[in-house]
Amino acid sequence: MNFIFMAIFTLEAIIKLLALKSRYFSDSWNIFDFTIVTLTLAMLLLKLANISVPFGNGPMILRALRIGRILRLIK
Repeated sequence: MNFIFMAIFTLEAIIKLLALKSRYFSDSWNIFDFTIVTLTLAMLLLKLANISVPFGNGPMILRALRIGRILRLIK
């Protein structure tokens, strides 16, 4: 499920960036979404490269933020 949501959110961010261009960053929710997508992709790349970085509770916090993002869509 993690990869499915990551793919959906990444695709959404790319489409919005292409459509809105620089206006994309004028909305605070878009900045929040972009930050989550960027951090998720960075963590995935580090995992795929077998680079061990001590994030502590970082992955768990990132998952909680993504759940918050899903709940925002329901609202």
